[in-house]
Amino acid sequence: MLMPVSIEPGSIDKNHFHLLLSLTSISSERIKLALEHYFVLGESQRSVCEVFDVNSSYFSLKVRVIQDVSRTVLALYPYYAELYRSASC
Repeated sequence: MLMPVSIEPGSIDKNHFHLLLSLTSISSERIKLALEHYFVLGESQRSVCEVFDVNSSYFSLKVRVIQDVSRTVLALYPYYAELYRSASC
């Protein structure tokens, strides 16, 4: 079950964003840049869609992809924490 936690615009650093992005199939450079400006720099959806000339509805779908990947990683964390805790004993 996925947790109802979402990333707020401007709340993650560039490395965190690129790690999440690497777990997706998003390939459009314009969408990637728009998402980075949204999630890392905290720019509004309207602004990034205008600046990078991306469709707002399509952008929203890709925001959801990043949010879903983030929730999945968060849900997996306890399993990996336990695995590494057990391995270090």
